[in-house]
Amino acid sequence: MKIWRTIAGTLVPLLLALTAASPAHPQVDAETFLDAAARGDVGLLTLLLRTGQDANVADSAGNSALMFAAANGQLESAALLVDNGADVNATNLEGFTALMMAALYGHVEVARGLLESGADRDAKANIGMTALLMATASGHGEMVRFLLDNGAAMDDATPDGRTLLMAAAEGGHIACVDLLLERGADPSAEADGGFTALIAATSNGHTEVAWRLIDAGAVFTTKPDALPELLSNPELEVPDSLTAESIEGSVVIQFIVDAEGHVEPESVTILETPHEALNEPVKQVFLGAVYKPAEFEGRPVRMRIRQSMSFGG
Repeated sequence: MKIWRTIAGTLVPLLLALTAASPAHPQVDAETFLDAAARGDVGLLTLLLRTGQDANVADSAGNSALMFAAANGQLESAALLVDNGADVNATNLEGFTALMMAALYGHVEVARGLLESGADRDAKANIGMTALLMATASGHGEMVRFLLDNGAAMDDATPDGRTLLMAAAEGGHIACVDLLLERGADPSAEADGGFTALIAATSNGHTEVAWRLIDAGAVFTTKPDALPELLSNPELEVPDSLTAESIEGSVVIQFIVDAEGHVEPESVTILETPHEALNEPVKQVFLGAVYKPAEFEGRPVRMRIRQSMSFGG
């Protein structure tokens, strides 16, 4: 086991808000032990360990001494606990590990020590979040960088598909957004229900983050300030083979209108059609269309829309 580098600093207040539990009372020394770990009292921890205190003692919510130390950035305490047998991958009742606690509060050096001691970087809490997702949602850019540099996956996501970029955008964490975009995060990725990083930013009033995403290629999928407005389009040319047929129904087409008001050809998708022979003629109508583009904060932006063209009836 590597010896962790000692970093002196001021005490950090206890912030275990997600579990909101106080140390239980399995014995007097255990309560004292958990408090000492949280405060970084290495001398008292050492004394209690020498008298036989179990390094893995936990409170009623399952928070171990190592978790308390990690959450408060107590590097020396965390190192001492690990050296005395504390389980780096123990979980509390919410499935949180010491590494998640360190990530949640941005304590990079503690996280480094935990990884060197065998902490599971990719473990997920009961809510389906990893240490990397927690760090991103909390806006700890240096922690996000550290975990990515140490093998955490850029495609990490919640069970419903919410990505790192969505977590950063939802919290308005510009530094994390910039870092993730720099590392290749897809600004237009969609989670379940069509949720995107741009929706996360705009719905929470994070305009600067929204522009970062837009400049990186993000597309509006919900209403910005103004929707695209059709200005002109070519005539539909129906194939001669269809003129004698009675066709009823609608061709539903989806595409992106760019910031200049033109349809992006690679974005065109036919979603519904009453007859395959109508697909290409309808595509040509919209590919030749000109729109007044959507607007956000007074500037033209890209937006994905659906249009339909009805036949018969």
